[in-house]
Amino acid sequence: MSLDVLNYQRISPLAFSSSARIDSYACRTGMGNRPEYPIEEAIQFFPQTNESLAQLLANHLRIKVRAFVRRSDYRNTWGSFEERQLGKLCGISDNAAPGEEWCRRWRALAKERKNNNDALTFTYQTMGAMNPVISGDTPIGVPGGHFDFLPK
Repeated sequence: MSLDVLNYQRISPLAFSSSARIDSYACRTGMGNRPEYPIEEAIQFFPQTNESLAQLLANHLRIKVRAFVRRSDYRNTWGSFEERQLGKLCGISDNAAPGEEWCRRWRALAKERKNNNDALTFTYQTMGAMNPVISGDTPIGVPGGHFDFLPK
């Protein structure tokens, strides 16, 4: 089931305790308006957060929902740029740089992701992401960050 503003009411509020919280890492869950013009994909000055899926869920389920208004940025979840460069050094330095233990762990995680991707056709790592999902850069004009949407 996909979750959107047309079907969120199918979820029963009784399934959640009052202290529950939903954390969404999907792009623009906190933005209510869909872009009408291509330029609105890049620039948006009126995000209509009160009509967003995040706010609708918070209102319907009576719980806190955390979400991005901007697009989500996953680029560092399997290692930051610096970590990926250090991972390359492991192969050419016989694990001397950045260090044997670091290289052993890096290779083990990379192998796990590859094996899961080959077997399951999606990338998965048992320990979860190495780094958090962060707020992207677009659309310009809306705030970055992971915001709390409270029931109204």
